[in-house]
Amino acid sequence: MILQHEAVPSQSEAKGNAPGRSAPRIWFSRCHRWAKDIAIRACGCLLLSLAVHALRLLHAIIEAVPRSEGTPGQYAIAMFAFLSASLGIGLLLLGYSISEPVEIADRWRPRL
Repeated sequence: MILQHEAVPSQSEAKGNAPGRSAPRIWFSRCHRWAKDIAIRACGCLLLSLAVHALRLLHAIIEAVPRSEGTPGQYAIAMFAFLSASLGIGLLLLGYSISEPVEIADRWRPRL
């Protein structure tokens, strides 16, 4: 019995583009590397400022009702502040180099 392979469309054809035409590129892929770096670092600054505002809000809520148990809303604000601060500092410090590949040591590579 001979198996016949079906013709698998390329990614650009699967997205509705004509055969042989590449997929349209988004505007960010046409920018220079330094522009991408500045945009990523600006997003990091924005996330850090959101974290500061969330922590100020949480502090104001806690000061209004001292010695109370934490509410789910307070925990949500704290979680948002932590996540946005963590992601913001990572984007701010690494910039565009966050997408560069990292070499893995031989001892951590899977052996086949």
